[in-house]
Amino acid sequence: MSILNFGFIKLSPGWTLIYLISVSMLTYIDLGSIAGLIPTLKDELGISDAEAGLLGTAYTLGLIVLNPIFGYFVQYVRVYSLMTIGIFIYFGSLVMAGISVNYWMLLAARFITGIGEASFENLSGPVIIQKAPEARKGLWLSLYYACSPIGVAIGSFYGAVMGNSLGWHWNFLIGSIAILPLLVLTVFIRKEPGLLGQKESSTLSLNQQILAVLKNPVFVFTTLSCASVNFTGGGLGFWLVDYLNNYYGVSQSVAAGISGAVIVIPGLIGVILGSTILDFRTRKDVKSKQQGFISETDLQRVRIQNSIQLCLVIAIIGMLIGLIGSVVNNLYVFLVCLALSIGILYM
Repeated sequence: MSILNFGFIKLSPGWTLIYLISVSMLTYIDLGSIAGLIPTLKDELGISDAEAGLLGTAYTLGLIVLNPIFGYFVQYVRVYSLMTIGIFIYFGSLVMAGISVNYWMLLAARFITGIGEASFENLSGPVIIQKAPEARKGLWLSLYYACSPIGVAIGSFYGAVMGNSLGWHWNFLIGSIAILPLLVLTVFIRKEPGLLGQKESSTLSLNQQILAVLKNPVFVFTTLSCASVNFTGGGLGFWLVDYLNNYYGVSQSVAAGISGAVIVIPGLIGVILGSTILDFRTRKDVKSKQQGFISETDLQRVRIQNSIQLCLVIAIIGMLIGLIGSVVNNLYVFLVCLALSIGILYM
């Protein structure tokens, strides 16, 4: 199927990466802007901390619910068609948030935002893996995932500035305008990479495929580990500006700047360092695969094993550093430990 895809623009692998990075950057700026807007939203909408936190939960819930749906239908529908649907939903949710007249309308809009991003979040990684040069897959993925710390940091500052100047409504309306050209581009990108199974090669239903992966212990424990890390990192990113403002008495604008600095710099270093280490550890296996000594399956198995080992080491180190920062009641110690933990987290 080629719905919502009129395909006369063909992107090279390099331009595909730039396109994916551009969309990802805008989505993470939007995600980070909520953190910068929290003090403004609490004042103007009269909401509690719990209600403010639900704005982040609603987004994540929409993302979780639709992720497997998009992952399933990519077997039958072109990748860029699904991305077009997702980005269109995402665009509509930003407009909805921008014209929200109360908290509940904004909450619903954030849930729909998560639904829209689910397609892009789910499909970008496989597209990059399929398009990237064999020896630089880790580097390409690191460039893409670097959008997370950079985008969240920019968004945190951007949201705080918008909340104190034009108002929180314009935070979302400007975001919808920014994503619109990429939505148009997505409609006209020529066909998807042939990276996932087609209908004739898969007879399992969605429920059967979900049950199949849940029986894989490596998948289950890796997913739970990622969920735990994102639970901590997401909570810190969402509440950091408000926490610095209320607990340490830092002004909203300064807190947004600090939040951006401790997220983007160590996060960017961590992403690049982690991928570099992984590529270094698999370089011999890449050469063996190129020479025909091992198969693609063997190479991917080595990558997974090296990734899991690296994650185990950095998780323990990050936990210990984070514990020190949370126990010592000092702003500077907290920020240093937070920066180190974030750098390790993004590895």
